[in-house]
Amino acid sequence: MQPFQLLLVAATTAELEPLLQHFGAAENPALPGVQGFEFTTSQCRVMVCITGAGILHTAYHVGNALQQQHFTLAIAAGIAGSFTPKLPIGTVVEVYRQQIADLGAENHGHFIPIEQMPFYNPNLFPYQNGCLYNPNPGTLLLKEPLPRVAGITVNTVSGRKSTIQLRRKLYKPDVECMEGAAFFYTCLLQGVNFAEIRAISNYVEPRNTAIWNIPLAINNLCKCLSDWILQLPPTA
Repeated sequence: MQPFQLLLVAATTAELEPLLQHFGAAENPALPGVQGFEFTTSQCRVMVCITGAGILHTAYHVGNALQQQHFTLAIAAGIAGSFTPKLPIGTVVEVYRQQIADLGAENHGHFIPIEQMPFYNPNLFPYQNGCLYNPNPGTLLLKEPLPRVAGITVNTVSGRKSTIQLRRKLYKPDVECMEGAAFFYTCLLQGVNFAEIRAISNYVEPRNTAIWNIPLAINNLCKCLSDWILQLPPTA
């Protein structure tokens, strides 16, 4: 049996810290220009890539990691903001669809999404009507399936009422993050099986970090990932 090779991607080390400690991860300098870790269990070998926040860093470093070796699966993991009270803080979700929500043009008092601009083809692979989809949602096959949600990716997190209303109207998102679309795009072009797992740390509302709960989100995220890794069949 071929060993299960997992690429685990996060924007920051903090988002995976409990998992890295649990498995005794060691630093891995194999990926130049990025902080990396690795650990091995009886179930799989895990390479961890810490990309830095944002679309630019994620696209490059994930693409670079995927060139180093074959991975059975790539997982993007991190925290996210929720647009809906149906996803309480601490909830772990799987993102099945991604869009970049701040790519386009301003026209006086209006924003024109890139999908509506005349030079743009919203159905050029890997896009479908301007969206990026995971073709195999539910890849993790957890005992209790995670809620599947639609995501938007932004370089500037929503923190004003007008911005939140606009993005909600245009994209009808459930969650928001800063890396997901770049991860989807890179994996789709590379033909790699992937999943994006997020834990809700806050609601998307006028910015008030005092009511966020990042520690809860990180602990729930890492427990979900750890439980999943340990339930994989041994490869030895």
